[in-house]
Amino acid sequence: MSLKKRIVISALFLATVATVYAGISGTGRASGLITRLSSVVVAGVVYETANAEIIINGQPGSEADLAAGQIVDVFGTVNADGVSGEATRVVIADMLRASVDEIDTAAGELSVAGQELEVQLATLFGGRDGLAGISVGDVVRVFGPFNEDGDIVPSLIAPASSVDPIIVTGDADSVHGDVVAINDLVIDLAGIAKPISVSEGDRIRVEGLAFGSSGELVATHADVIDLGILLPAGASASVTGLVTALDEKLFSVDGKFVSTNRDTVKVGPPVSLGASVVVDGVVDENGTIVASNLRVLNLANVAIEGVVSGISEDEIELNQTMEIEVDDLTTFQDLSGASEPTFGLAHLSIGDVLDVRAFGGDENGNEIDAVAIIRTEASVGPAPDDSEEDDESEDDDE
Repeated sequence: MSLKKRIVISALFLATVATVYAGISGTGRASGLITRLSSVVVAGVVYETANAEIIINGQPGSEADLAAGQIVDVFGTVNADGVSGEATRVVIADMLRASVDEIDTAAGELSVAGQELEVQLATLFGGRDGLAGISVGDVVRVFGPFNEDGDIVPSLIAPASSVDPIIVTGDADSVHGDVVAINDLVIDLAGIAKPISVSEGDRIRVEGLAFGSSGELVATHADVIDLGILLPAGASASVTGLVTALDEKLFSVDGKFVSTNRDTVKVGPPVSLGASVVVDGVVDENGTIVASNLRVLNLANVAIEGVVSGISEDEIELNQTMEIEVDDLTTFQDLSGASEPTFGLAHLSIGDVLDVRAFGGDENGNEIDAVAIIRTEASVGPAPDDSEEDDESEDDDE
């Protein structure tokens, strides 16, 4: 029997760029970060994925290949109600897949194929030990958005079964004929089957099978990624991501320009370089999104471990003392081995052991907002109520 699954795509402290639009036929495409395996929510639309075609790096996949922290493209149909739909295709593309060159666990840094990665507080891993569970030579898959320096900010670092092919995505720092560089990695494009034209600053995704004698990646395939809006004037657009450039009322989210005006409804702290934002608006004649709604999200600044002692529709209690707010932007990951096919707030139980990455909880008594919730141990849940009934019956007998 086919398992019915939905995935949530949304913006977190490190949401990836997502441009969302819907045509008159009700079809649409959305790109974003999977925050939980229970529903796809992009621009207010929930997509079912039970019958969707899953594509991973150009090859057929399945729902079992979906994971929180991955960046995906979702193609689907929006229903007449405007808030629900069905995904027909979900496309996953590793941003980086290669062996770990160097690792500094204390500093929270690692190098993969010449790309320096700085682990964030809410970065997800494929195992309980996090960065400490990764060694030099391990093959990993990396997902995440790009910051203002063109570096990947990892949302997920997970083990890979093989390094075939090696995959690197990034901005071309230098171009000399068929030789380009992405950060510390030199890439030879001479042998790719379909030649491409690359200029300095272009975002490219390169695949290869081996490194050359001088340490260069010998590419077998490469693509230039268009970062533009690619939408006509008057079209509605929703963009989420990290602010990569900022100039008064105009800012850029990884190459997509956004402007604000007196009618823009703003929620959260002021926009700043590197901030994670969620924008809804309309594309003007210059290709800029004029924001009608702008939400600036907070970065995770605290890690909390504890046992679930209470659960409500928008809050969990840890250790019978700490209340933590949960919303549709909270990422959920299960590392308990409980084999939950889907995982979100509804799947938590009293007694579960959680690792929570959150914002807030200062000395002024501000609420704690969960950015990521990672279950490390699963409980069987609270004791059944019939035990209390047994006690009452014994009292009656007396």
